[in-house]
Amino acid sequence: SRPGPACPQRVVPALVAGGVADFQSEDCLQLNVWRPKDARKLPVMVWIHGGAHVLGSGVFPAFDGSAFARQGVVLVTINYRLGALGYYAHPALSAARPKGEALANYGLMDQLAALRWVQANISAFGGDPKQVTLFGESAGAIGVTTILAQEQAKGLFARAIVQSGVGLLDPRPLAQQEALGAALAVRAGAKPGASAADLRALPVAALVSASEVRSPGEMTGPILDGTLIREAPWRTLAKGEPVDVPLLVGANSNEASVILAMGVPPAMAMVYLGADQAGGRSAYGAGLAEDELARQILGDAWFVGPARWLAARTARGKPSFLYHFDYVAAGRRSQAKGAAHGSEIPYLFGSLDYFASLAGPIGEEDRRFGAAMSECWVA
Repeated sequence: SRPGPACPQRVVPALVAGGVADFQSEDCLQLNVWRPKDARKLPVMVWIHGGAHVLGSGVFPAFDGSAFARQGVVLVTINYRLGALGYYAHPALSAARPKGEALANYGLMDQLAALRWVQANISAFGGDPKQVTLFGESAGAIGVTTILAQEQAKGLFARAIVQSGVGLLDPRPLAQQEALGAALAVRAGAKPGASAADLRALPVAALVSASEVRSPGEMTGPILDGTLIREAPWRTLAKGEPVDVPLLVGANSNEASVILAMGVPPAMAMVYLGADQAGGRSAYGAGLAEDELARQILGDAWFVGPARWLAARTARGKPSFLYHFDYVAAGRRSQAKGAAHGSEIPYLFGSLDYFASLAGPIGEEDRRFGAAMSECWVA
């Protein structure tokens, strides 16, 4: 009857991609269901929110499922653990785990658990467990891609949509993540060589503060734990498709907005990416300013190129469809470089009024476009 709390995280201003989460609790593994009245055997859509694996919530106002319910869909949004509570490794935790048990990827475990919950329970809400579409954006899309590479996810959903987040980097191996986790624990107040009990006694607020990302090299996400994730998901998908379902994948025209908005200088981002400045100027135009060159290269390298790769790679079995989103609200076109990261979400969810309260007026043209786009996703 009311939304549950978000998972522990820093509270930061955000427009749409991950969300603002003022109400938090460790008791956050909850999900939310919107359905039409008298729903019976309707298609289901399960949304995984973004937020760089450290921010976000399934109950953010931009993710209101009412517009989907009005189109005859049972819409489910989920929470999953974030930051050091969601993706974390430490030598003491590795030593204490029972043989063969997965560890480190707790946020991914939560996503898989939510999908199993949907299979077991969604019929009680009028949903058809055989017609589940899994979709997510940014970190949520990386979750979708990672799940597509999981043999154990077969049968948990029938279709998938990947929005602005394929993830073609190799996850960190467990040993490397353990070293980072040991350093994080010390920052959170633990002594060097802390035991598993010591780690679990740390205050949540201290863990959240200590897990703040200070550079691209510290970004969190799926980890090669050797049990749940044995290799980079993209490497698995390059060899085959453990979960072969119809796929819609794409990206926006100004995806680099998210990297630059995080305060990462363009030059640093280019170095981390391994981008060749000289080659970039040859391909994108010699007269581009450094920031504009970085914006175009970063958007293509992190988002557009990987989306094209995934759509092509997965087209061998069930069909894959590629989209490119470049719509900008009519009132903002004179000042926007393109469709920013996450800007498709309010059109998709019909939450343009919330978006307007933060970013400016919305017109009738924008509403018509949003309705048409949402119908495409539902179809």
